Amino acid sequence: MFIKIIKKSNKGSDKIFISHRLVESYRTEKGSRHRSILNLGTLDLDPKYFKMLADRIEQIAFGVNQVFPTETEVEFLAQHFASLLSDKNISLVDNSYKPENQIESDYAEIDLSSITVSKCRSIGLEYIAYDMIKRLKITEIFKELDFSETEIYYSILSIIGRIVNPTSENATHRWVKKESGLEELLGRNNERISKNRMYNIIDKLIDNKVDIETRLRDNEKSLFELKEKIILYDLTNTYFEGSASSNKKAKYGRSKEKRYDCPIVTLGLVIDELGFPKRSQILDGNVSESRTLLSMVKKLTNQNLDGEKPTVLIDAGIATDENLKMLRQEGYDYVCVARNNPLKTIDTTQVAYSTVKHDSQNLVEVKMFHQANEQVLYCKSLLKSKKEIAMKNMYEHRFEEGMKSIEAAIHKKRGMKDFGKVLERIGRLKEKTAPIARFYEINIEKDEANIVNMINWKRINELEKEESFNGSYMLRSSRMDLSEQEMWDLYTVLTKVENTFRTLKTDLNMRPIYHQKTKRSDGHIFITLLAYHVVISILNILKKSGINYSWTTIRTIMKTMSRVTTSMKARTGEQIVLRTTSVPEKEQAKLLIALGLKYEPIGRKKSIIKG
Repeated sequence: MFIKIIKKSNKGSDKIFISHRLVESYRTEKGSRHRSILNLGTLDLDPKYFKMLADRIEQIAFGVNQVFPTETEVEFLAQHFASLLSDKNISLVDNSYKPENQIESDYAEIDLSSITVSKCRSIGLEYIAYDMIKRLKITEIFKELDFSETEIYYSILSIIGRIVNPTSENATHRWVKKESGLEELLGRNNERISKNRMYNIIDKLIDNKVDIETRLRDNEKSLFELKEKIILYDLTNTYFEGSASSNKKAKYGRSKEKRYDCPIVTLGLVIDELGFPKRSQILDGNVSESRTLLSMVKKLTNQNLDGEKPTVLIDAGIATDENLKMLRQEGYDYVCVARNNPLKTIDTTQVAYSTVKHDSQNLVEVKMFHQANEQVLYCKSLLKSKKEIAMKNMYEHRFEEGMKSIEAAIHKKRGMKDFGKVLERIGRLKEKTAPIARFYEINIEKDEANIVNMINWKRINELEKEESFNGSYMLRSSRMDLSEQEMWDLYTVLTKVENTFRTLKTDLNMRPIYHQKTKRSDGHIFITLLAYHVVISILNILKKSGINYSWTTIRTIMKTMSRVTTSMKARTGEQIVLRTTSVPEKEQAKLLIALGLKYEPIGRKKSIIKG
């Protein structure tokens, strides 16, 4: 077989349309002929791989085991087109393959009406998660820390459970027993797993948190050749269901999820530019963001980072002058979002800007300013400007409509006229429209009985308001060697922190926490972090193959790959029972190939029950 290039054009047009077909040669009385087997569409593949692709499709079609590995992109296309041949029942004329390594046939005459399928268990996501656990040598880490075989087993169950079916430990227990094929993957019967052990392993893991994180960081650094030249630090929090009165870290504070009715706990996390965690802290819920950096940096210093110290990237919430001074004293360079305007004395409208990003969606222009011991990058984003203008207009509308409602009430017969109550209503309105309320001046007139008889308001500081919503922001850095482009590129890496927290909270279901004891809630967060180590490793490998899916998308794709038991009755009276894995679909095959995994994670099992 070979791939043939087909060129076509429409009448009156010079444009040529190119497509590709899978073709085979065969002999007739009138000589050699070509037969089109399958339309391949337009292949986005280097022509030098066409022969390799055709040969590989032929191997798969005739059940020939692969001797030498094929290019990842070629293998994916070959599997896809071979499955199309099978789906369309297309047969090949030149059936010349008779290799010794052809899959051995196993025939039996069976009663079709007796076929039943049972014990369907998910296996796809468990397969790729367990493979990455082995690559990261997590089991070896547990052995080094004197975990027993049973403790290792329950630790792996907890981590994979959080990856595949992120729920509470109670629900994970049921999922392992009733829905997952993990018992076959791990080679252990899950029918007798203990719910108490699922909870107790949390204590064991949190007791060894620092050692596990240190060893895991070393393994990831070796496996992925991480340079650790850039580190990012930020905090997030998650809330508790219940009072959490037995948890000393559970405090009421500023909830990221706006759950001010629930106590929260804070997670401080250091990651590198690829998203790999370096160190974590589980802190009180009401901890100040700006006061946590010092202890984390000291812990990083104690880790004996190789070579020069990395550049620290932090957001505005942590970038206080005190923290930046501390970083310099500890020998760390930084890049941060400025909390206030360090360029107040400079007219930024009268300078020439450089473009660091220009595409169909956004235009970002920047200008670098040099100060005593740092550089300041002034940035203007067209997309950010559009968003901020929309927000400004929304808040202006809400504020003015709210003031009109308050003003109208004082003229109604039973409307709110009491001076104290009116002030209270205005205060609530200002709180809801805080970004814009400070740009209004409000005057209230009242009589001796504290009854309001007039309210008016006007806009003030229009120029300052426009500057506040013009899509601009400033970056500060102690590194004087950075160009404008390099500094802005480093700033964009901060999105890795947002992606990490989103994955932890949404994809791995870190929120909410149902545990009421401090150690158990810390353990719940730490298991989620261990699961994230596995997830970010998988995502980075897939990214190298051009696959940029979120973990939720990968979970959706892989969830239908299952282990099933098929039973059938043979003419001889014997009952044939097969335990097999479903054939990967197109997107599943794409992921498995990119991860370097076989299609069959466990193998086919056959048993015969005598009639």
